[in-house]
Amino acid sequence: MVSIPSLKGMGRSVSKAKVLIIDDDVDLLDELTDMLTGGEFEVALRSRAEEASSAAHLSGPDIIPVDMLVSETSGLRVIERIKADTRTAGIPIIIIGGHCGENEGCNLVRANGLAGIIKEPMNNLEVIAEIERHLA
Repeated sequence: MVSIPSLKGMGRSVSKAKVLIIDDDVDLLDELTDMLTGGEFEVALRSRAEEASSAAHLSGPDIIPVDMLVSETSGLRVIERIKADTRTAGIPIIIIGGHCGENEGCNLVRANGLAGIIKEPMNNLEVIAEIERHLA
């Protein structure tokens, strides 16, 4: 049997892309972790909004999916903190949101300089494709 190498990641180094997921829903964190850890991603999780900015700075993620409803605050506040810090401002952020409509989600993306949206319910291929699209 001949092994054919994957074309994924051709534009970046051999190391795994770091994904920092910020969400307070344990089931969703488990689902996203299962989707992403089997392949080319190194996953870090934060379930508390207050830990998000420091985790983004310390772990140096390549991309950050953020839920719009984090228990202590809104996802927008988390995003504002990350974007306000010069050390993390350039990291692409994706909204995790089944909580907002199509137009509202698009407006949030444009207004806050976000990379995109992962819609719920999530599909493995769509989640991976959305993340990879912003890592290229």
